[in-house]
Amino acid sequence: MLTLVVLSWLFGLSFSPASALALRRPGALFRCHALAPTTAKAPPQPEFPAGSVARNEIDQIERTRLYPELCPGGEVPQSTITAAELGSVAPPAPAPTSGQGRRYIRPATRGEGGAGAGGARAARTSIQGYWYSWSIGYQGFKAGDNVYAEFAVQSNEQPYIDYTHGITEAHSLGQIWAIYNPGACQSTVETGWAENGGLYNDVQPHLFLYAFDCGVGLGYISTETPGWVQVSPLVYPEMIVTHNDVFHTYGVELYAGNWWLYYDGQWVGYLRPSAWKRSFPSSVWKIQAGGEVATPEYATCTDMGYAGEYGTNGTAAMFREVWYLGAGGGIYANMYGYNSDPSQYDLGNWGAGYPGWQFRYGGPGWC
Repeated sequence: MLTLVVLSWLFGLSFSPASALALRRPGALFRCHALAPTTAKAPPQPEFPAGSVARNEIDQIERTRLYPELCPGGEVPQSTITAAELGSVAPPAPAPTSGQGRRYIRPATRGEGGAGAGGARAARTSIQGYWYSWSIGYQGFKAGDNVYAEFAVQSNEQPYIDYTHGITEAHSLGQIWAIYNPGACQSTVETGWAENGGLYNDVQPHLFLYAFDCGVGLGYISTETPGWVQVSPLVYPEMIVTHNDVFHTYGVELYAGNWWLYYDGQWVGYLRPSAWKRSFPSSVWKIQAGGEVATPEYATCTDMGYAGEYGTNGTAAMFREVWYLGAGGGIYANMYGYNSDPSQYDLGNWGAGYPGWQFRYGGPGWC
């Protein structure tokens, strides 16, 4: 499992080429342009597992217009940041330590610890100068399962990130991984929220889409990424997302040959097959969901999820529902737990049973 997780990020989140920084600053740095007539038809709304309440929640989000309309009908947003504007990025404001709600309050104690049930164990991993930690659930599939999509309902968080050593590519995030691993290498399609001051130039969580091509990172996807087609006039990759409010639904789906990004009722857009040059992810062999922290320091004070309450605490960050689409329609996941650093970051509280499709995760790091 460790090898799988490490490869999943080996060439990606520890660096960021300047050309990929479009849409990562706050504000309306975009223009609207007409939707191409050749744009592919979006998938239908996802099939939800029996008993899921996510469909009703998405309807509520759309009714309350949680996201403003950025472009008029028939038009979609596209970044206007030029290469010259990318040369100078001011550091974000220092992350507060109190007084801004529970997402930024540093815990006085670590709360209730403990390992996630059945979780594997390993030491923190070093990749290209950054130390990585994970607390995740995972499930593999057989060929006959014909899995082609992964969805999750999770809380959006605003974790404390320790910038003691200046602006770095340190990040804390919650995401899902759809993994294709036919043998020699793996390709992935990944989405979730991420907070990264050195990348986004703020301390807000952002919607991200990321992909690997046979172990080579395609980078964070923006409206300028070759192979990306923007479809939604409301939601786009790298936008700031709300947090500490409601649960949010994320998803990736292979539909009519394209990989689509889903967020809160919106098909945001899709990556064409041409984005992958080595190994196109033509199905899903494994799914993952959970938290990740990467910092240049091994013993970091950066939080995973909400503050430092661990996955066993009832207020920790949460994956309330994780499911996939396969031969049997919408099916709840049957995920096992994995912790790289269970004394600092953990997962647990498997509300639907273990292994299962619902868990909490998080931790305070080494502080």
